[in-house]
Amino acid sequence: MNNLVLDFDDKRLKKGFEQLNLKIGNYKSIKSIKCEKNNYKIKIEEKNILIKYKTVNDFYRALGHVVANDFLECENKNFNEMGVMLDCSRNAVNNVSMLKKLLDKMALLGYNYLMLYMEDTLFNSKEKYLGYQRGSYTYKEIKEIEEYAEAYNIEIIPCIQGLAHYTAYFKTSRFDNIRDVKDILLCDSEETYTFLENII
Repeated sequence: MNNLVLDFDDKRLKKGFEQLNLKIGNYKSIKSIKCEKNNYKIKIEEKNILIKYKTVNDFYRALGHVVANDFLECENKNFNEMGVMLDCSRNAVNNVSMLKKLLDKMALLGYNYLMLYMEDTLFNSKEKYLGYQRGSYTYKEIKEIEEYAEAYNIEIIPCIQGLAHYTAYFKTSRFDNIRDVKDILLCDSEETYTFLENII
């Protein structure tokens, strides 16, 4: 990789390529050119790789084919958005290092969003019982994940509950005043609205 010449027309491509730390084989150079026709097109001549791409995600998908030595010369996608929803509320919470590895794989598949489903695993200074002893994500960690994903043009979408699935919250009596039944919030309550504003 040290001798590989990179000629990228978008700074995110260089940053993402460095993050991936790929072994590309016995090639001399990789060049990228933005185009509007196909989602991507790969051309290899004399150990030089040319990738024409429509979006940053298409570039990485093409690069994934190069790495796998599975050359699909060009491709047109049927979907504009492809992504993953990761459940971060069951058992142990995935750490930042694991999420970065997942983002690397998603990039090479051409995915463009990662939804983090977090019932109670997002740290909030206003609601200190949220994520207590659960390995919840801090704002700093979410920011780090977002910055890492930005090089791949992958959007990070944190997901929280708005009405139900509050089982983890209701394990403590702190939230009894805003409980309706089981794991459902009490509607039309000022305390409930304050709680929701705090976690958003």
